[in-house]
Amino acid sequence: VSTDDGFRPSWGNFATDSGGECGVPITKRFLMPQTQGNYSSNGVFWYSYSYGMVHTIMISSEHDISRGSPQSKWLQHDLRSVNRTLTPWVILESHRPMY
Repeated sequence: VSTDDGFRPSWGNFATDSGGECGVPITKRFLMPQTQGNYSSNGVFWYSYSYGMVHTIMISSEHDISRGSPQSKWLQHDLRSVNRTLTPWVILESHRPMY
């Protein structure tokens, strides 16, 4: 079933948003990599880490990433800080962390 605001199957209860509390359990249960300094990550929503020769960046598809937003500033800083000699591979992912 397709409606004006997207796909909503008739068997689901999609009448209202949960008010934003759906992210609360994950932010209280899991710790994700944090960037130190002026450009801190946003915990479970956007973060990065390096493992071996790979630098992995997770961005949030549900937060503002337009130029000048906190996530955009963090991403630009993170990309500039990658040492491409030590970590030549950079992977960018965009989704909620699996939990």
